[in-house]
Amino acid sequence: MTRYHVVWKGPLHKASGLGIASRSYVRALRRQGVTVWTREPPRHAVIPGSKKVLLYHHLPHSIRFRRERPKYDRIILNTVWETSRIPRRWFPAINRFDASLPSIIGKRSGEAESWCRFFWFRMA
Repeated sequence: MTRYHVVWKGPLHKASGLGIASRSYVRALRRQGVTVWTREPPRHAVIPGSKKVLLYHHLPHSIRFRRERPKYDRIILNTVWETSRIPRRWFPAINRFDASLPSIIGKRSGEAESWCRFFWFRMA
């Protein structure tokens, strides 16, 4: 059991490739022993002293930081965009996240434009 738990917010119920990917990420995290909730966990289910992490798998400008920030210790953006350019209007929103998990293509796009902090996490 981990000392943190993850709340996953993403398009889990979509039949598209994005929905398939979102469900796959949740399964992969659970296989690694990470406690993952796909909705807010009930208070009795949260381990006292554990950290709450929001993994956000939607477009970065759609999050409501004022509502989410007080509930989580960390908010991480999961990006899977396969594009050569990230819209500039997204930059401020992306940089409000504590970290972002980019795809390889997204990482190259961000580095080319030097617009965002990237962190790679290895799930042990």
